[in-house]
Amino acid sequence: MLDISIINSKELKIMLIRLSTQFGIKDTKPFTKLLFLKNHKKKIFLTNKTEKNFKLNLKRSEKAGIYFGTINKDESIRLSLEGSQIIGKVATKNILQLEHAQAESWLKGYDFDIPQLEDGYYLLKYKEDFLGCGLIKENKLHNFLPKTRRLKVLYE
Repeated sequence: MLDISIINSKELKIMLIRLSTQFGIKDTKPFTKLLFLKNHKKKIFLTNKTEKNFKLNLKRSEKAGIYFGTINKDESIRLSLEGSQIIGKVATKNILQLEHAQAESWLKGYDFDIPQLEDGYYLLKYKEDFLGCGLIKENKLHNFLPKTRRLKVLYE
């Protein structure tokens, strides 16, 4: 039994509308040229359409391509580090510009307070780099950076 499936055009359209709503993406047409896959845990993966036959012939595969993000129970999308870098280039809303100390805390895996912002998912940006996607809930930024990707020391 295959644990990964292609996101069909109807689901893709809904997902792109969600991304547009969450992050203000105006042109979603370039994303339709890519192949979006999902597994039973609602994790989304992104790959090239030419890989379609190869990826789907793998037995019991749970992932293929780049981990793009996860569809949450409330149907919002939490982007991965790579997903935030892909979407960040075209996003116009819910981008949080971090200061150096905040970026360092984020990359070390800490949660921290962010006053006066609406609850929801935000793309985190330091200078020109996107550092991931965080959830602001009750004026606190929650970190989803995996432990294996956290930094012990940040170099300027």
